Amino acid sequence: MKTLLQSLQKLSIKSIILGSVLAGPSFFQNQILAQTTQENQTSLLETFEEKLNAFQNEVNEKILNPPSDKVTFRQNFKDEESIELSKRQLNAIILYSEQDYTELFHVNKCSIYTLLKNRLIRINNRPLLNVETTITSGSSTSTALVPIDAFLAHYYKSNCRLSFKQSRLFEKGLLKDTFKKLTPKFPRNQTQCLDQYKDLKSNINLDHICSAPYTIELADNLSQKLRDNSLSISERSYINSLRRQSKTYTDEISDRDILYFKNFCSNLSREELFCKNYSKQDFWSLIINKQKSPDYIEVRCRNILAKSSEEDNLKDLDYLKCISLLRKEPNRCMTQGPATGSVLYPMPSCHEISETLKISRLKNNFNDCPRNIGNYAIVNGSRVIKHFATNDIKSKDCVFPSYEKIYGLYLESDEEDKWPLRICYNSNNGKKCLPFIPGNSKENYNALNMVVANALFQTKIVSTRIKCEQVSKKQFNPLRLKYKAGCWIVPQELACRSESCKYNVMIDNRKALEIWSEGSLAFDYFKTKYNSSDADIHSRILSVLNIKEQEINSLTSLKFFLDNKKNGIIHGQGCAEDIYPSHYQLRKIGICTPMPFIIDGYKEINNNTYLSFRSAMDDINSPRSVLWANAFTALSRYSTLSPLRNWELYGLY
Repeated sequence: MKTLLQSLQKLSIKSIILGSVLAGPSFFQNQILAQTTQENQTSLLETFEEKLNAFQNEVNEKILNPPSDKVTFRQNFKDEESIELSKRQLNAIILYSEQDYTELFHVNKCSIYTLLKNRLIRINNRPLLNVETTITSGSSTSTALVPIDAFLAHYYKSNCRLSFKQSRLFEKGLLKDTFKKLTPKFPRNQTQCLDQYKDLKSNINLDHICSAPYTIELADNLSQKLRDNSLSISERSYINSLRRQSKTYTDEISDRDILYFKNFCSNLSREELFCKNYSKQDFWSLIINKQKSPDYIEVRCRNILAKSSEEDNLKDLDYLKCISLLRKEPNRCMTQGPATGSVLYPMPSCHEISETLKISRLKNNFNDCPRNIGNYAIVNGSRVIKHFATNDIKSKDCVFPSYEKIYGLYLESDEEDKWPLRICYNSNNGKKCLPFIPGNSKENYNALNMVVANALFQTKIVSTRIKCEQVSKKQFNPLRLKYKAGCWIVPQELACRSESCKYNVMIDNRKALEIWSEGSLAFDYFKTKYNSSDADIHSRILSVLNIKEQEINSLTSLKFFLDNKKNGIIHGQGCAEDIYPSHYQLRKIGICTPMPFIIDGYKEINNNTYLSFRSAMDDINSPRSVLWANAFTALSRYSTLSPLRNWELYGLY
């Protein structure tokens, strides 16, 4: 341990090279110290390079590739023998280790042995399998190469007792609980962050903590080498061992905790850099730190980074690049995100979205496309249902899940026969119509693609059941290889919606069947008549989901509700002309376009109250900051002009 402490005093690469490795009797001669000419400076650099090369050759010959007849190998030791890493071995480890590792060596004197145990130390890009040791017995000393496991078995337990004892907490099966106890709440400001940094740096488990992100990163970097057929068996075995350990870490430790400690262990001497992400209080930082899901920006980042294919999985680095652009060019969010025409453009700026999302609470893991759905009551209703439902939406179709949520209300109340949409076709027995849900699904038999596939089989157009998919007329290109085979449901009109729409069913690029939709999408979000034969969406949500409501009739009641119902959201309906005057110009008195919306947060700025606001035509992940006064005007005009003259604003919880 004494040798280690002496080496750690010279830990920086400069001091190691110039002090421990390169120092020679001629190094500090007066004529060198007095050099002032370029020629003498060049000579010094040449001397430096020569000594560095000499040390590299020495490490290679004595430790990495020693001739078997010129080196002593040992595995067993007598009780009276003491063993430690040789000074040359320590210098080599410190010189060739990553900067993150050397910073850890500074902080935790036993970390060098913990990293050896975890096979993280490499020299010249090769795993260190044997270490050069100094063996002392009485007054005699000798040098021998020892396998790492044999060295650690003799040295680690007796010289790093606390580290050895604590290592049991970081074994497979215990990692989840251990890291759950270790990870603090993410800091909210610079002061909190610096306090956390100080506490973590003095943690007795620091060497074991940092081994997790170090292993994950090293395994990820080296995995690419497995494609190299020239890789030796020992190197391949070493990489696979790292990958197994990395998987153990990632299986048991949350992404949030791994990211937190990766940031910490990469900045052990740079507290300001560690705190940078936590002191920058925008919503994007919460995504970087795994406090919020990247679902909020996935669609927008795919657009910005030109990775439109679902097969192009966005990685952490992609999100970092994207967030950097969102911060530098905040106007990007106004036009880049969901497909043009699917939501209301322009959207808010990136800064406004970030600030509004910070006070937002609407739960969502899915991007819908309001204008493609064609009915704003369905859009808003499905968003409310998704907030209170626990199931995730895995569909890649932006239309189907919204309709499915509303259709589910009819199923739960045993009123499937009241569902207004039917898909029709001519069979041998005449016209046949079946209920359907617009869009594609692999599981729901009422989805349009599943209904059509079943119809093809029932009419014996195909002899076996096949898979079909609905696409837009704009998407379908019969010249592309993708569309030359398989079953495709294509609207006959470019701007076709879900009602009164004709489709061609194409099988292997030939028209096999013509179908058409019937029914009305005139869903009421709130009640508009007393004697309606069908319940409005608001009433169905309350009944089926067993949700409570509270009338919101003032700004005071709005604030009180949001402050006291942590999972509660507010929905209502107002005149679009007052919410979006630049899009819906009020040309005549008495005109009101009903627009349902959701409010899920508020903030005070200069004595004005701004709401986290999403209308049914807005992108769900781009909430707007809307003044209460504007929302109040929209609500008031709607209550004056609607058939029942109701004030429609309710808290749901």
